Amino acid sequence: MPFLLAYWRPLAGLAVLLAIVAGIIGYGHSRYAAGEAAGKAHVKKAWDAAALAQRTAYAEAAAAAAQKEADQRKAAEEIEHDLRTKLSAADAGGRSLARRLHDYQASARGCPVPGAAPSAGQPAGSGGEPARAAAIGRASEDAFATCARDAERLNGYDAWAKSVGLQAQ
Repeated sequence: MPFLLAYWRPLAGLAVLLAIVAGIIGYGHSRYAAGEAAGKAHVKKAWDAAALAQRTAYAEAAAAAAQKEADQRKAAEEIEHDLRTKLSAADAGGRSLARRLHDYQASARGCPVPGAAPSAGQPAGSGGEPARAAAIGRASEDAFATCARDAERLNGYDAWAKSVGLQAQ
């Protein structure tokens, strides 16, 4: 005890110095913790804003993609409808031509038709049925070629529609 009484002033100064150092350390730690919390809040706020922007951009892109797909589907359906209409018309024309050719052949077999004189406006020629038969042959070839071309285009469209997922495969 005599030691404490003899050195009470330096020990008190040392205690005060330790208290000041502990206070400084404690204050520094509390400021560090407050700064860290503020930094975390700032980062979280920036993160949330970026995530919201990303979700918004994704939603807009998804909506645009859905609209584009709907537009493409509508265009494809219109094209398909037009092609089917043309194919139906070509088929009807081909069937009508085939019926007329059949009727012509049926009537020509039983009773041969004599050659007819060329009408005004036609060039002079042999006249008669051979020229008409040739014209009918050319017309039927043209109709069948048109039908084949339309069928090929429709098959190409069907393949395209399957490749973009418009039809079940």
